[in-house]
Amino acid sequence: MSEVILAGGPRDGHHVTAAPDTRSIEVVTSGLPPRRPAVPPRPSLLRHPFRWLRYRPLLLPDPLPDPVQVTYKPDGTYQDGLRVFRITGGWQPFRGPDIMPEDTLYKALVTALYAVHPAIRQDRHSRWVMDLGWYKRVRASAGEREDPDHDDPDKWTPSPQDLLLGIPVHVTADGALPHLENPRYPADAWADGLVT
Repeated sequence: MSEVILAGGPRDGHHVTAAPDTRSIEVVTSGLPPRRPAVPPRPSLLRHPFRWLRYRPLLLPDPLPDPVQVTYKPDGTYQDGLRVFRITGGWQPFRGPDIMPEDTLYKALVTALYAVHPAIRQDRHSRWVMDLGWYKRVRASAGEREDPDHDDPDKWTPSPQDLLLGIPVHVTADGALPHLENPRYPADAWADGLVT
């Protein structure tokens, strides 16, 4: 038995043990989020009696996603020294709306962030995805005075510690406009439960 890492799908980032000759790993899992979104506590009755009565906890949309069965297969690559088993089939990861370029960049990013349901927005696997041109614009708007060497792509690679509005950034050639993605949720996850 050897340890492998799963990429994509509901178990993205999980480490599992598999036999060396395993051709696929079938996982039966649920579409529910791994944890409930953070909800502010009910205000104190003595300090805020009206706010205590008006308190409404955040509810997940109804109906909840049905359980799904997915399959992971090895793709021949390694990550952190572990073999990578990537999801197969028709799984499409969740993709939030693109930013609206006519707004200021900060306002467009905040609007795109809060257009996503809190259960997905607060998941630790969510990330901003954009192309290199938009990543340069984001860094320039953050007040970066000296641009890195434009010929060195390593200087334009965001590190895991680089956060945009508290969420990691992933730069790809086909990233296009900045948007949120989460590989653990399906593309149609709570599409009609967007927050306005």
